[in-house]
Formats: sequence, C-alpha cells, structure tokens
Amino acid sequence: MSRIPFFIFTASTLAAPLAQAETSPFSVDPTPAPVSAEAAMLDKVRPAIVSVFPGRLAKTSESEAGSPMDRYFRPDEEKDKNKPSEEGVGSGVIVSADGLIITNHHVVTLSSGNAADSITVELTDRRRFPAKLIGSDRLTDIALLRIEANGLPMLPFADSAKVRVGDPVYAVGNPFRIGLTVTRGIVSALDRSGLNISGSNTFEGFIQTDAAINPGNSGGALTDSLGRLVGINTAIYSQGGGNIGIGFSVPSNLARAIAGRLLRDGRISRGFFGARSESVDQDIARAAKLPAITGVHLADVVSGGPADKAGWKSGDVITSINGQPVADRGAFRLIISLSAPGETVNCLGFHEGKPVEHAVKLGSETDGGAGEFEIGAIPGLRLKPVEKGLEVVKLEPKSSAAKKFKTGQVITALNDEKTLTEPALETAIRLGVNTFTVLADGSEITVILRLE
Repeated sequence: MSRIPFFIFTASTLAAPLAQAETSPFSVDPTPAPVSAEAAMLDKVRPAIVSVFPGRLAKTSESEAGSPMDRYFRPDEEKDKNKPSEEGVGSGVIVSADGLIITNHHVVTLSSGNAADSITVELTDRRRFPAKLIGSDRLTDIALLRIEANGLPMLPFADSAKVRVGDPVYAVGNPFRIGLTVTRGIVSALDRSGLNISGSNTFEGFIQTDAAINPGNSGGALTDSLGRLVGINTAIYSQGGGNIGIGFSVPSNLARAIAGRLLRDGRISRGFFGARSESVDQDIARAAKLPAITGVHLADVVSGGPADKAGWKSGDVITSINGQPVADRGAFRLIISLSAPGETVNCLGFHEGKPVEHAVKLGSETDGGAGEFEIGAIPGLRLKPVEKGLEVVKLEPKSSAAKKFKTGQVITALNDEKTLTEPALETAIRLGVNTFTVLADGSEITVILRLE
C-alpha cells in the first residue's frame, strides 16, 4: 500500500500565492467575514486562561506508580521521571484582576502526593510569573494560586446551579503543551458522582461534557455562551488516555466556595456529621416507607456524635439540608463538606415513614474517633479512619511508606485482617512481609511492605 504524502507548509509557503496575486487567475474577495458571537466571546475568555507548570526538584522513586490523573494530565512527567528537574503541565483560570488563579489540586501535586517545589504560570502573552500556592484541597481537587500582577484579564463566575443539560459549553486550556486551545460541546449530564476520579473518599458532583478535554486541559475553564466560568475541567473518562467525549468539570459554585475558603484560611476544615450514609435505593425506600426513591439513608449513627445529639437515628433518611434537595449520598457528603465545624444545618427527612426535622450542629473532623494517628512500626505514615478503612492523609517524603503509598489511598485490609481500626492495624502488623489491600483511584491494589 502506498503511503499518503504528508506535507508541511511554512508561513512563507502559504503566503507565496498572496505575493503573486497580481498574476493569479483566481479571484479573491477581501471582505472580512462577520465576527460571530462565539468568536467575540472567546476573544475575551482566552486571555484569562493560563498554563501551569509545577516544578519538581527531587528525583521520583521508580517504585511510585502514576495515578490516572498523572497518566492523563501529566504524561511527560512519567516519561522523564528520573530527571533531577522536570515540569508537568496543566491549565488555570484567572479569577481576579490582581492575580488569583484557580486550578486543580492534582496539577500542583507531584506523584508522591507532595506539593510541587515551585510553580510557574504562563499567560497568553507569554509572560511567565512564579506562583504562590495559597492552598489546595485534594477532596474537591481545587487549588488556589496567586501571581504578583495587576490589571489581568479575568473570568466572572456563572451560577452552576442554573446550568442545564444541553447548554453549549467551551473547554479552554493547553492540551499536550501545543498552546491555548478551545473546544466546543454541550453539557451532557449534571451531578456525576461515585466515580472516584480524584481518589478515594472525595467529594464529587461533576458537570459532564462532550467538549474535547485532553491531557493538559486539567485546571482550565469550562465556560458558557456568555464567557462565564461554569466549571474547572478536571478529568476524562478514557481507557487509553485520549478524549472520547466524556469529560468532567468541577462546578463553578463548588470551585468558588473552596477557593474562597482557601483564600481566607489557607486550608479546608470540614464539619463532622456523625453518621455512615448510603444512597437510597428501591429496597431502602420501600422499607423506610418513602414517597420517592431519593435521599440518603443513615445506616449507622455514631453514638454521642452531632447527628445523634440532634435526634437522628440509624435507619432514618434525610432528603433535604438547608433547603437543598439531597438526592443521594454524593449530594449529602458534598453539602456537609462545604459546612464548617460549629455550623448548624437544618435537615428534613423521615423516621419510620413519618416526616421529621432536626437541626445538627456539626462537630470537627477529629470528633467521633475520626482523628488522625500514626503507627510506630511504620514511620512517616499518618492515617485517618474513614468509612471504608484507614485513609492515608500524610507521608514523610523520605520514609519507606512514601515509596509504597500515596495520600488519599485507603487501606482496607492488612494480612487478612479486614476490619481495620487503629488497634487492629497495630495488632496485624508483623516483622517481615506485610500485605496491604489498598483502594486506589477506585480499584483495589496489593501493596507489599517489608518491616525489619
């Protein structure tokens, strides 16, 4: 089979016919095409999108396995992981004229789980600025940066609660480092959750779009037809790493709320409700005598916790919080995650088929046995109990644990011990080979750690 020739045209090649226009037999209509509303809108949007380069000063251990986020959005980092200094690439959105930029947590986080050693931001006019990391939140995959500049172009936020399936949207970012790129699509779905895209125990409620999103778009803008920010592009669904028309964006309302709290406090403190929850299905709805299959089922209320003190019981169902409908567990966790410790949330629901209402004063994340702890036998590993096991919340970079685990992973079993608590983990650890079952990026993996 003969090959089809692939020609590369330079600017001078393409311009040559114009220089010979006087002798050309072809006619040219010099009238410019009318500027479309889309083009005019994107002329204002594009200058507010930046490229984000997280620097890495230390070598990456060969034993560290890249997550789906690393493979999809920082492909070059894995390829050159043994270089002493290497940059990944992502995108960001300028949201204030004095230099505040929203991007993704995973864009400014290295594969070890630690923050990048340095961050550089490049504007569309090719100016580069060192960026300061104001704060970052893994559970919503949002980070806030600041650069020292004024009078910058910026994007206003839209109310993402008013976005509808079918609305036209535009994804803007720097895919594959080829430069600023715009793709067009529609909103394909709303409130996508339970995907474990950013790791275990995260808070989701994504806008789904078929606008093409590729490696490097992460942290960039999803805008509406008026050029307002409706989402932060975060991930794609793909088995091979390429775009297949299923992309996910963090809704602008959530991104704005998280960024505001990061700007104020530098970190996110979340309220503790005190119950293990699950989405209502048909069987639960029938057993609880619900009028519809919606809400969150309180499978186990922590004794003495905030929900228990407020009057909620195991088996109850919550359908609304502060006037916001609670369709499922994802919506419940997201609403609670945006509430601070000490805040009171008014919850409506059902107890044994009868409507009930209880106001819950939220505790802190360290209440109810949810505090962090360390295991003496594994230095540098800090854990926290969550519903499915023990979540890795911190790793010392030089520890043996940092070579095996990543923050956000959840240990669900150790040496055949499947009910893990702090005492159970201490008991199950032994000298020699230890076999951990770990929930990582939605899948179970086995981690082997030898203790001498």
